[in-house]
Amino acid sequence: MQEMSKQVWFFAMVLSAGVGAICFIGSLSFLLWIHLIARHLKSKVSMIKLFFLSFFSLSISLFLLLLGSYFDVLIHNNAHSIAKFMRFGFEVTPFPIEMAINFVIVFFAMLLLQVSMYVAALPFKAKRHATEIKAKTNRP
Repeated sequence: MQEMSKQVWFFAMVLSAGVGAICFIGSLSFLLWIHLIARHLKSKVSMIKLFFLSFFSLSISLFLLLLGSYFDVLIHNNAHSIAKFMRFGFEVTPFPIEMAINFVIVFFAMLLLQVSMYVAALPFKAKRHATEIKAKTNRP
C-alpha cells in the first residue's frame, strides 16, 4: 500500500468499525439497562419491543462492519491513486499535512472510544436512574 493510503484506510476503519462497535455495545447495554430499570421499578417490559430495538441496532452494527470490509477492498484496489491525490501536488506528502491527518484520525479514535465507554457504563447507573424516574412520577 502507498504511504498516505494507509492513513485513509485507517480512518475508514476507525469510523466504520468504531461506530459499528458503538451500535453493538449500545444494543447490549440498552437491553441490560432496561432490564435493571424495570426490575427496580417493579414493572414489566415488552420483550418484543426490546428485541426489535436490539435487532435494529445489531443490524446497523453488522452493516457498518460490512461497509468497513468494502472500504478495505476499495482502498487496497485504489491505493496508488489515493497516495497520488494525498500528495497535494508535492513529490511526497508534506510532514505538517501528514501530522494533521494523523491528529484527526487519533481525535476520532479517542472520541469513539469515549462514547463507547459511556454507552457501556450506562447499565451501572440504572439504579440511580430508576430512583430519579420514581421520584419524578410520584410528584403530582
